[in-house]
Amino acid sequence: MQAENKMAVMPIGKLICQMSAPPLISMFLQYSYNLVDSIFVARLSEDALTAVSLSFPITTLMNAASIWIGVGVNVLIAGYLGKKEQNNANTVVTHGIFLSFIVGALLNILSLLIMKPYFMAFSSNEEIYKLSIAYMSICSFMQIPNMVHISIQKIIQATGNMVAPMWFQIAGVVVNFILNPILIFGIGAFPAMGICGSALATVAGYLVSMILAFALLLGTKQKVQLKIKGVYWQKQIISKIFALGLPSFIMNALSSFMVTFVNLFLIAYSATAIAFFGAYFKVQQLIIMTVNGLIQGCLPVMSFNYGAKKQRKITFSFPLWHNFGFNHDDYRYTSCNCISVTNFKIICGFR
Repeated sequence: MQAENKMAVMPIGKLICQMSAPPLISMFLQYSYNLVDSIFVARLSEDALTAVSLSFPITTLMNAASIWIGVGVNVLIAGYLGKKEQNNANTVVTHGIFLSFIVGALLNILSLLIMKPYFMAFSSNEEIYKLSIAYMSICSFMQIPNMVHISIQKIIQATGNMVAPMWFQIAGVVVNFILNPILIFGIGAFPAMGICGSALATVAGYLVSMILAFALLLGTKQKVQLKIKGVYWQKQIISKIFALGLPSFIMNALSSFMVTFVNLFLIAYSATAIAFFGAYFKVQQLIIMTVNGLIQGCLPVMSFNYGAKKQRKITFSFPLWHNFGFNHDDYRYTSCNCISVTNFKIICGFR
């Protein structure tokens, strides 16, 4: 007999703490890529650091899109598992992974198309422009592995397994950290590639995370499976994925637009101002988005218990949110990541 899912039986306080800790670490690792790049690129020159800072809004927006699909898949799968609809949960797994490949490829192409006019708008310095194009021309290819590995991460987290996805995030960051100085400065048999080496290290880190994510999903026993046979493209599932992940996308994308807007003012003063602001904001974003892992840990709990029709498991979480300064009327919206209970139930198909 299959063991009961811990999201159904574990006390809510202990459950939220256990479910939130790994996403806190994962979010920290996810947003450490740009910071690691900046640390090593800064040793090249101020122009190189400025180029990476100018690229930051684009890579942040790409990360936001990855989280958009990932969160939508996460919430939908957890809800179906709560309703004990295993076939539907497996169908969402397939849709989520294929959707990640398709959207990732489209964003990859889009970033390559817009980067020249984008960087021209921010700098008349030819050296900074060339460095920005060189960096982003490679970094754009991070989007498919980034999007796919985050989707698989959220798929596994939706089953209540929060620890395993953390390890392929750690592996990717370690690869990025090791390859950055090797490829930038040319250590051992590797040639010095400068800023291109940093971009290549970033893509390699995400690629390793994606490969390990697939190995975990396909090579180990999970509560959901990639379903190929008998699956057809369902517009309803796709619309639910986009709808449920939209609030997370908006929250993450706002920082990208804000940095872009501020850079428009800073460029009037100097490239140094952009380089400094970019480095500062990466540290700030790392802290803020790490704390956001608390929400990522709560979402599958909320969705699972909505699907299982265990309303008390949701309302009992109120004291936790109250401690963060939310009123009784607010917890519904906060715990569902800005989606009201009514809309959440309608979108997920819960009755």
